[in-house]
Amino acid sequence: MAIVSAKCPNCGGEIQLDDAKEVGFCMFCGAKVMVEDATQKVEVSGSIKLDNSDKLKNCLNLANRAFLSVNYVEAYNYYTKVLEMNSEDYHAIYRKALCAGYLSNLQNPRTNELINGFKKAFNIIGNDVEKKVKMREELVVLALSVFPTQNIAKKGHSFKNSSSCSCYVESLFNAICILYKINELITTETEELKKKVLIHLIELCDGFIDGERFNYSNGFYYNKDGGRSARISSYYISNDAKKEIISKKEKAIDCYNNLSSNQNGITKIQSEIDDYTKKIKNHKLNIKKHWKEYPKERIKFLLIYWVLLVLGLIACVLYIFAPIGIILLIVRIVLLKKIEKTSFPAELIAEKKQNKENCKELKKKIKELKKYKKSTLIEK
Repeated sequence: MAIVSAKCPNCGGEIQLDDAKEVGFCMFCGAKVMVEDATQKVEVSGSIKLDNSDKLKNCLNLANRAFLSVNYVEAYNYYTKVLEMNSEDYHAIYRKALCAGYLSNLQNPRTNELINGFKKAFNIIGNDVEKKVKMREELVVLALSVFPTQNIAKKGHSFKNSSSCSCYVESLFNAICILYKINELITTETEELKKKVLIHLIELCDGFIDGERFNYSNGFYYNKDGGRSARISSYYISNDAKKEIISKKEKAIDCYNNLSSNQNGITKIQSEIDDYTKKIKNHKLNIKKHWKEYPKERIKFLLIYWVLLVLGLIACVLYIFAPIGIILLIVRIVLLKKIEKTSFPAELIAEKKQNKENCKELKKKIKELKKYKKSTLIEK
């Protein structure tokens, strides 16, 4: 005979039962209790201890199955039961928080439950990087499901009425606020995950700031011919709301730009631009130095350069003399090349040819940098 601790399934009271008997009674509510079902006994250091390990494991498995089946209500309830047995189970804590996030809606965002759950789980696991990465991966999946990009209204779109437009605006605003807080939980250690959240956040901010997307049908009007057309009105968004979203967008862009991979990409392209710029500048200095040593050739070069250019352009403007103008411009190019060929040393001629290629590459790199900045959301 051994006395074991148990909990009454009817009233929840803590009771003592004789494990030699099949049935016992609750001293609080008088309910009949099946001893085998209500208790499990473990001898630890000569004392009796209630062991819920099998029940906890089973409950956690049920919770995980429900979660993977996208049954978040059932999963949430099972994770809650797990935490009743072990309040420090980090897996149940963050998964319960995720369920709360997926179950959020306009009337009940549950943002604090989501964020606080993850913070608590992070504190429990401490410096376990592998677990933190897995948690953040699941958090990013949730983040990207919050107001998917394809749900952003297109420019010129009109909602059916003011209430549907209002619901859309509030949902978008709440989504931005949730993503902004989620981003704070994604560290730069998982940079690619952080990029995804920031890009999604900035895209939603753009969708909110652009007022052309918030129009709705507001009855009809009749034109002079008797035809009926929909009257379109614009939904008013307070300046405070706009300022808040603009501020969040700017901070998100700054955060994105400061990611090491983006900084490395910008630094690499900028370094190439600086290199080409330096080579082009040195070539100009070499040309200037050469003309300084040969002033007569320089004067001859400048006369041909400007006189034939001006005469050619004037002739082209006067349509009747346009053919002559074209000939003058062609002759100008030929003569300038001839002067350079006879005056410039071989090294300078080769350098001039290379300089043309450098100028082309410089333009390409400048375009590449602009494109890179645009793709990485550098430009505000």
